Amino acid sequence: MRIFSIRSTLALVLLAGLSLGCGWAQDDAKTAVEQNQTLWRLFLDWREARIEATDSYLLSSPGIAYATVQDTTMTPLVYRSVAFAALAEARSIRPHEVVLATAFFQFASPPVASPSGGDANYLNLRGTVDFAYLWRPSGTSFALGAGLSLTGNSRQLDSLGNSSRNYDIAVSLNPAAEWEYEFRLLGRPTVWRVGATTPVFSWVQREPAFNVSYAGTRSLWAAPWQFGRIRLATGLSRLLDRSDENRLRLDYRYDLYVVPDEPGGRSVVTSSHALTLGISSKTR
Repeated sequence: MRIFSIRSTLALVLLAGLSLGCGWAQDDAKTAVEQNQTLWRLFLDWREARIEATDSYLLSSPGIAYATVQDTTMTPLVYRSVAFAALAEARSIRPHEVVLATAFFQFASPPVASPSGGDANYLNLRGTVDFAYLWRPSGTSFALGAGLSLTGNSRQLDSLGNSSRNYDIAVSLNPAAEWEYEFRLLGRPTVWRVGATTPVFSWVQREPAFNVSYAGTRSLWAAPWQFGRIRLATGLSRLLDRSDENRLRLDYRYDLYVVPDEPGGRSVVTSSHALTLGISSKTR
């Protein structure tokens, strides 16, 4: 009887310990679930507040430009002409932040005299896609930040035959700045913006379209003096009559693009003055 009593006591103690441990485990699991739910609710509340504080605009605007093109690996001459331009932009604005996704394209076809007489085709197609994040301190009109850009620049001169096309691709890390001023134009709220950006570091790939001799470096990791680019933009954004959301946007953009050759000569220089007009629609 004594042995049975001892065994029963040990069994009861073991059973009580297991029950207590299971209870603790259940309490810990419940606490962890509650903590996760609390964190998730906090994230959802933060996200909802961020969305409520965001104004998003989508812009699509065609325009015209005046382009200058020189590629000394093709010809030492400088060509100029009127060009077609197009600007697309997605802009998200929060109390202290501006997030931008921009695409700008330009096509020029300067008149060229062919060595054999008549006219030759000289085509320049250039496009840039930008992603940028800017921070605006409280109580200021300035926003500072950085962005990443991808640019393709193609030039084709038919009179050169098999070496008629050159192109380069550039990926750049850019500091960016923007200033804005709000006023009323013809009785409607208007914003005047001025922005600037230039690369601090780039990767540039240069290629002829055909297998021909090509002087200079094909691919380089470029400091600012090895790949020069300056982009300036300014524009007016006026709230449309009878609208509290959509705006009429007039933009001017200047772009100087220089890829130097080795040793020290300029192989590619293009510049443009572009004017675009479009509607900026509020999407949120």
